[in-house]
Amino acid sequence: MVSAILPFVNSGDHILISDACYGGLKAFACDWLARLGVDIDVYPANVGKEIASYILPSTRMICLESPGTISMEMPDVPEIVAEAKRRGILTMIDNTWASPLGFRPMQHGVDLSIEAATKFFGGHSDLLMGSISTNDFKLYEKLRESQAVMGFAVSSDDCFLVLRGLETFALRFAEQSKSALEVANWLRSHPIIDRVLFAALPDDPGHAIWKRDFTASGCLFSFVLKPAPDRAIAAFFNALKVFSIGASWGGTHSLIAYYPASIQKARRFAPSDQPIFRLSIGLENTQRLIADLDQGLAQYSAHQAL
Repeated sequence: MVSAILPFVNSGDHILISDACYGGLKAFACDWLARLGVDIDVYPANVGKEIASYILPSTRMICLESPGTISMEMPDVPEIVAEAKRRGILTMIDNTWASPLGFRPMQHGVDLSIEAATKFFGGHSDLLMGSISTNDFKLYEKLRESQAVMGFAVSSDDCFLVLRGLETFALRFAEQSKSALEVANWLRSHPIIDRVLFAALPDDPGHAIWKRDFTASGCLFSFVLKPAPDRAIAAFFNALKVFSIGASWGGTHSLIAYYPASIQKARRFAPSDQPIFRLSIGLENTQRLIADLDQGLAQYSAHQAL
């Protein structure tokens, strides 16, 4: 993401980033670019044509993520892109959640598309790599220069691992998407669940946008539990045997990650003030995954009122 922004902004420029963007991007923008004289602002993660109210005469780039990291809001990408193109503003999107199998940013006019190849492309949680795609040769030339100047390179072994992962990518993606939907539907009916954050579900606020623009739902979604003390959260995690704690999602093994309420409260446009739990569904049997979550939620419930 750094190399997708740095070549295109200068001191005095203004860039917009989603309030639910990847934490590394927010840190780079707010802690590094801001020190270099770039004006940074955030916009609501579920915005559409309303993005116009955040655009300044100096706006150079709009950074998108669909859905938002952790909280899973769905922006209206075509509406945002249309507003950007009317003003000659570049757009960049992190498309890792849907991958090119679920969403094609270039077909919607996005200028730069980012993929964390660490996730779905590799598929086995054993490498670190990313990609930037563009249809504009002039943008490519700047990206290529930036890569050379900053010394960005990958090893032949990591390239091999991505190529290996791509051989099973479509099969894994389809199966993990199917399993994620099954697990999410089970969770939404559980009495201790306050809300499942997953645009593929019909009652999600972003479902209409997802259904219009996307062809798949991926393996990653989040949920919010009914409030409980920290001891209940600890009991929940201690009871899990199949899900491992981890943040680098998209591999064959299912993961769970925890984001405390403080993270959401620190946001400008947070959709919740409660802790959020994020699941990455792997290739395990879904009934085994559901049983694991069920015993964890039983422990959460048991410790809720103690």
